[in-house]
Amino acid sequence: MNAPAAKKKLQLPDLPIWGWATIGAVVLGALGAFAYTLPSHASWRYGACKVFLERYVKFPSTIDVKTGREFSAMVEIAFADMNPYGSQQIREFECYFSESPQGGVTLSKIILDRKMIPESYIKSYNELIPLLASIETDTALPKALPDSLSDLKD
Repeated sequence: MNAPAAKKKLQLPDLPIWGWATIGAVVLGALGAFAYTLPSHASWRYGACKVFLERYVKFPSTIDVKTGREFSAMVEIAFADMNPYGSQQIREFECYFSESPQGGVTLSKIILDRKMIPESYIKSYNELIPLLASIETDTALPKALPDSLSDLKD
């Protein structure tokens, strides 16, 4: 009759302290590199502003977000899109948020290329804010633009 096999304990290699320190540094470096490549995210206000941008622009499929920033009461998106003639242009879209008298957040104004968007659009967009705050929108901020002009060619 066979006796039950004894469970073997996990045997770690016998390394000096500098060996374990090297392994730890490599693992931490790999985790840091992985975390650095993940996109940073903004709040739901950035996602809502991006939805408003896609609803307002004539050809939303041509939007290419170049930069995005979020402040306490403002979201700023710089993007490139195609106009009806096929040429690409860089534009700015700004959403300003404020506290409503009822205690929620409301959209106070939207500026596209330094021009105010009509109040009728802002009223219709304000009706969407509770919905956009409750669902998951695309809040990933674009990667920072390179500092070198030669890197911008790609």
